[in-house]
Amino acid sequence: MANQINSTATKNKPLGIILVAIYFAIAAGLLSLIASVPLLFMSGLPDDGWLTLMGIVSLAIGVLSLAACYGLWILVDWGRSLAIAICAIDIPLSLIALKMPGTQTTSGTLLLVVVGIALDVVIIWYLYKDDVKLLFSKS
Repeated sequence: MANQINSTATKNKPLGIILVAIYFAIAAGLLSLIASVPLLFMSGLPDDGWLTLMGIVSLAIGVLSLAACYGLWILVDWGRSLAIAICAIDIPLSLIALKMPGTQTTSGTLLLVVVGIALDVVIIWYLYKDDVKLLFSKS
């Protein structure tokens, strides 16, 4: 089993897989973990229930994103499936976050949400491409 993982980890990965794995490590993983900590410890605010819920969801997405990064990096199918699921879940969560009580939607926030949703759609499309699916099914 260790030899199989080692051999898949050393395969030549397409640039797209490397970029998606880096995205899941940095943007989705580490930044979600960093953002979730203040949300979990904020108290005394009128909408602290929403903040706590968003902190828990953000923490879960951060941990799962790091797992997806690892799975994508070693080219296992569960990593691909997890990455697709995270992107699919992130789309409605981004829209919900726009209307979270106590927040004001600015043009900058709206732009970030639109870019994030577009990025999620592109990642899902890429991971569903036949040649990418074949790469993960070989491992």
